[in-house]
Amino acid sequence: MELWSCDTLSLLSLKDYGSKSVPESAFNGIKELEEQNYKSQIEILDEIASLFPHPSSGKLITFTHENISAWSKRYKPEVQGILIFNDDILEEYNNRLQRQQEEGFGNE
Repeated sequence: MELWSCDTLSLLSLKDYGSKSVPESAFNGIKELEEQNYKSQIEILDEIASLFPHPSSGKLITFTHENISAWSKRYKPEVQGILIFNDDILEEYNNRLQRQQEEGFGNE
């Protein structure tokens, strides 16, 4: 199911910012979701987002730069625009899930 469409070219240009802040102008050309057309999808995404903590940028960097992350697997110093493959993300998810289970989280 497709939740929404967006301007792929605009999204691809966002990768150029890396760890720097992305200015509002970078989102020019990306269409807003029209509430009347995507009301149920917006509600689902809002509900999902409310379930997660909102960590600081420093915590996100620490999290994504761990040695088990998909990012760290593909990172090459001084190289921009490196692709992180879906298989890498799935592998990271499975590694994190396994680590949580071994540490006893989620076994209440």
